[in-house]
Amino acid sequence: MLIKLNSKESLEIVDQVFVNLINEDGAKYLSWDEMSEKQQECYSKLVEEFSTVYEKYKPCML
Repeated sequence: MLIKLNSKESLEIVDQVFVNLINEDGAKYLSWDEMSEKQQECYSKLVEEFSTVYEKYKPCML
């Protein structure tokens, strides 16, 4: 999942694989194995919640 946060920041998440924080200074890659359990939980919940919201509004966007 790639989320464009604003004109300068993006967040790429492949759940249970990696997170890539991208901004104008570059990118910060975080392997799932390198993250704390709390970070893993946070990113997994973000993916889940974003997917739920997207599915809710998807019909009116197409």
